[in-house]
Amino acid sequence: MTVETTIQKMFDEYPDLFATRADCLDHLLCTIGNGYEWKWGQLVDWDDDDKDAHEQDYLNPAVTEAKQSKKNIANKIEIDKWLWDLKRENDLEDGLPDIGPYVPLKCHWYPLSKHSSALLNVPDDVKPDWKATVEECKMMLSKDGIDWRKAAS
Repeated sequence: MTVETTIQKMFDEYPDLFATRADCLDHLLCTIGNGYEWKWGQLVDWDDDDKDAHEQDYLNPAVTEAKQSKKNIANKIEIDKWLWDLKRENDLEDGLPDIGPYVPLKCHWYPLSKHSSALLNVPDDVKPDWKATVEECKMMLSKDGIDWRKAAS
């Protein structure tokens, strides 16, 4: 799958979790246990992979935990949004100022791991669009004051 198709899928399936391209790149390239791995020169979602050919992966507790973690994050965001809307409704009924619509917070980039972050473990056979996206992510990290080179050494 191309980078753009992968990112669009993330926006479509988890709009409250991925509000910006940087959110997607952080999840794909920095976050460990994110449900993606390098295969065929691209990052592949374990859910979209050939389950029969990789049955061992699906029996692996770490894989199961990573998938559950992704679902838990999405569920937490839905609960946060619901609580925000409830507070907003109650405040308006009480005559308090409108706090506005829910906006998901993006705290920071996930800490890089020399051995586990996809950003620092790009395969030799990486596809051109994925290679360009890795460089884009490195530029974003540098712009935000994160020395990705330090994590790579």
